[in-house]
Amino acid sequence: MNDLAIYQGVLYKNPNPIIGAVIAMGSNDNADRAFAVAVELLGQLGNIWLSDIGISPDFTQKTTHIYHNACVQISLTVPMSFTELKHTLKTIESHCGRKQTMDSFSLVAMDLDILAVQYQADKLAWHISQKRLPFKAHEKLGLAQIAPFLLDVNG
Repeated sequence: MNDLAIYQGVLYKNPNPIIGAVIAMGSNDNADRAFAVAVELLGQLGNIWLSDIGISPDFTQKTTHIYHNACVQISLTVPMSFTELKHTLKTIESHCGRKQTMDSFSLVAMDLDILAVQYQADKLAWHISQKRLPFKAHEKLGLAQIAPFLLDVNG
């Protein structure tokens, strides 16, 4: 992918419609069900490519929870704004059983975080969320399978 451009920045400030996204997925509560529901609902938005699901302890070492993590790349059937995508992901989290809480020690059925997006205005560029860098080890494992081009940036 020699002609692919990678940009880092604040994604929500770009008003252009999004046509693709790379999303980190994580669960520490009823993960099998949560991943099944999330993958089904993400698949309704377009074509998806899912990495293997890795299982590991809490990388922050704040809890003894076991986490299931993966990455998914999606090519959206219908372009949407960043706000629409974020809202859609929150809705999917809710369908997976996530309760919105600020307690970092809580069980989380599904967490969906946008790592990078592709805008309709520039189909050869991926824009990485600055706040997600550097990528976490479990994100790198998933990205290596479904979006290795994102690893070329100091993530």
